[in-house]
Amino acid sequence: MNQGKRSETRNILLFFVIAYAWTWLLWLPSVLSPTGYSDPLLFIMFLGGAYGPFIGSFSLTFLEEGKEGVKNLGRRFWNLKIAKLWLLISFVLFPLLYCAGFIIAFLIEGTTPVLVWLSDPSILLYVVAISFFGGGFAEEFGWRGYALDRLQAKWNALISSLILGMIWAFWHFPVWYIAGDSHQSSPFFLFVLTIVFLSILYTWVYNNAGGSILVAVVLHTTYNIMTKLGLLSPMGGVIYIILFFGLTLVVIPAFGYKKLTRQPSINNPIHRP
Repeated sequence: MNQGKRSETRNILLFFVIAYAWTWLLWLPSVLSPTGYSDPLLFIMFLGGAYGPFIGSFSLTFLEEGKEGVKNLGRRFWNLKIAKLWLLISFVLFPLLYCAGFIIAFLIEGTTPVLVWLSDPSILLYVVAISFFGGGFAEEFGWRGYALDRLQAKWNALISSLILGMIWAFWHFPVWYIAGDSHQSSPFFLFVLTIVFLSILYTWVYNNAGGSILVAVVLHTTYNIMTKLGLLSPMGGVIYIILFFGLTLVVIPAFGYKKLTRQPSINNPIHRP
């Protein structure tokens, strides 16, 4: 392995160390608290902890590429000169899957989702803000904008997605020990499986959008919003998961596991050494 490849491998590993260390350190007080992050200070620390991938991405990009590299990283979020179809997909993919799960469940058993925000619209604003600032924006500069690019320089898109999906999933592990956190409603192994499938879908949209961090942030945000705003019936939830997993399994052969895109070449950072 030459010096450049060793340096790139070291930086990828260092990114994951920074992401985990920052996040788990700030989440630790909530883990130790018997009431979770119900205290305002602990809640602020919990939200700040979500920025581990963000901190890792920008700090290492600055060390590797200087101010210009940081500017380029930011441009990949603000730049709207991307394939509009994939930006649209990032907005509607999970809402459509959710609605399909609701409709099919309704036709089968007549159940409807519990839309908790209808009685108080302020809940909608809160969920959108938390899903964006504490989810998509906090994480995607790191997971997709930094780590995925470098993983895809070493492995194909599918393998890179599987590796990143596992690391991304286990990054969330402490929340299973925070009192009252909603993640505890599902088994951790099911969460890991879901995140791995999510990772593949995110790579698919991200690569086809030319490495746009914006579409990754939107995709992440809309997924979080749908899981928080409306609670499907057990039947609806199962159908939603089946549709989501099924779409992923269709995408892989349809777009090819090597790049998860039909484009012969894409002008994005995955081709960097």
